[in-house]
Amino acid sequence: MVLGLIGGTFASAAPVVELYRQAGAAAGHPADSLRLGLTSHFFTGPTSQGSREVFYPYYREYLRPKTPGGRGWAVSPDDFKQIASPAGALMIGSPQEINRNRSSR
Repeated sequence: MVLGLIGGTFASAAPVVELYRQAGAAAGHPADSLRLGLTSHFFTGPTSQGSREVFYPYYREYLRPKTPGGRGWAVSPDDFKQIASPAGALMIGSPQEINRNRSSR
């Protein structure tokens, strides 16, 4: 399974991953055959803050509803700060920050 995260945190994916593993086990699949991948948005630049400032307008536009009542949602600057933080699902920042924060997962 490949799970795409466009917001939230990697930790918020844990219940879905556990459900996948339980369903696979119930169907008779060995645990080591239940492969898993996570995807997210990635953007890096010379500085962490500069990377977030450049990426935010594009991310906001990408997710906003394009028609009245259409799919999507508004991403406020505060929401973006949270999901682009080290615990968030977006990998946005300097190469050093991304490497430091993501290698511990």
